[in-house]
Amino acid sequence: MKLAKTLMPRVGNLRILFLCVIQAYLFSNATASSYEGIYSGTFSGSSEGHFFSLVDENNLMTVWGYDETWDEGFASELEVGDDGSFSGIVGETFVTGSFSGSTAYGSGVSQYGTLIFSGSGVSLAGATSSLVGQYSGVADTVLGTYDLTISVSGAGEIWIYFSGAFYENGAQGEILSSGDFTLVDSEGFRFVGNLDLVDFTIVGDVFGGDGTQLGTINLDQVNSFALSDSEKTPELVNIATRGRVGVENDIMIAGFVIEGNEDMDVLIQAVGEEIDSQLPGQTLLNPAIVLIDPEGDVIGENDDWGASEVSLKREAMGNSGSYSLFEESKSSALLESLSPGAYTVLVFGVGEEEGIALIEVYNVSNPAGAALVNISTRAKVGDVDDIVIGGFVVAGNESKTVLIQGVGNELAAPGGIDGESVLGDPHIALVNSSGNVIESNDDWHSEDKAAKKQAMEAAGSYVLEDTGSSAGILTELEPGAYTVLLSGVNGEQGISLVEIYELD
Repeated sequence: MKLAKTLMPRVGNLRILFLCVIQAYLFSNATASSYEGIYSGTFSGSSEGHFFSLVDENNLMTVWGYDETWDEGFASELEVGDDGSFSGIVGETFVTGSFSGSTAYGSGVSQYGTLIFSGSGVSLAGATSSLVGQYSGVADTVLGTYDLTISVSGAGEIWIYFSGAFYENGAQGEILSSGDFTLVDSEGFRFVGNLDLVDFTIVGDVFGGDGTQLGTINLDQVNSFALSDSEKTPELVNIATRGRVGVENDIMIAGFVIEGNEDMDVLIQAVGEEIDSQLPGQTLLNPAIVLIDPEGDVIGENDDWGASEVSLKREAMGNSGSYSLFEESKSSALLESLSPGAYTVLVFGVGEEEGIALIEVYNVSNPAGAALVNISTRAKVGDVDDIVIGGFVVAGNESKTVLIQGVGNELAAPGGIDGESVLGDPHIALVNSSGNVIESNDDWHSEDKAAKKQAMEAAGSYVLEDTGSSAGILTELEPGAYTVLLSGVNGEQGISLVEIYELD
């Protein structure tokens, strides 16, 4: 795809490797006369390279890309007809093509020869479904101002395209369900940012290859792609809880429930080494996990994640937005297809090692007929760095009513754990994706007692003592990522349970 030199000024022999993506992404809201969505793919023949495009609600398609053969970038606009066909000049190449179902294909002809392009489509649904869209803005840097375009898929994928007076490039990577991302282009320029889950704006920083901060980025959403009615039901899509793992009664125990009539692919990880930079010398470096089914039988266990199914687990990490485990890490991971029911995960240190670990449970397959409806983790609450930190994501396009509890003395009921080991007076704080505490509670009955009691019975959670010291929050949450901080009042320490239940 030989391109006009005026499209992209170059510096020296700068080689720009654009989006190294081999599929085209057609979001599922396209109809017979509307092909609105985000696409990426490749072309080959007289030249080879990568393209990235967006079709808006008026069927105007903007195309960006990079021709590796001629070492040039390009940008152009084409109109898509009601029948899915399109044609026009891109650089020095006359391109014709069409959309057919979830496939985009076509060809191009220039004085240099013929090329072809094609790709397949995927759904909007996924861990980042609420973030799907196109974002436009600028990067203000010491090297000048650059126009930016960022697009996000529902499967945790993110693309960036930027252009300025002397430099044009792009990159592709992963975005977490919290909105955090890091993108690195072929020249080593690094874009670190966050997509706000409420305002749908992006802010971040640009760094050079040597780590020097060069400037900032700011973008606003200019196109969004709504899920179909069958896809947009709000649900909890993951749990991530950090806490101290001890021995015997002090191991970490996580529970989750799958509700519905379909199996769900679930990624479960016990993360150690990957969080050591946050807590040097305090981390459980060799965690192991055991998965127990609703009948109480062990159905899965893992010590080192890389011992089996490495490629499948790595793909699941990318699709879900979980921690991407180091290749030689001793962190643990299970990837299982699970039927509806209640499951338990035990996290402990190999050789009775103790330390802080992170347990993650992610809905990877996002089946239409199943959902995570509650998640809980029992762990020892310490002070400062040793408090229990739980994270969860509300996916979809609608708000969700959620019951959150920090359970204390109820754990010491007959058949429970030793009363002296329990955290007698837990406190919980709910934090949004911007880092702001939006609600907190010490004693659950201090407000909304009747509504909370009714919610406990409806959810099947621990029913807290009428005048007890356990904590509880009943609230309605917009889609987004949230954090629960579970601590002891006045620095008290002991074993506690954080529960998160959806009620709609």
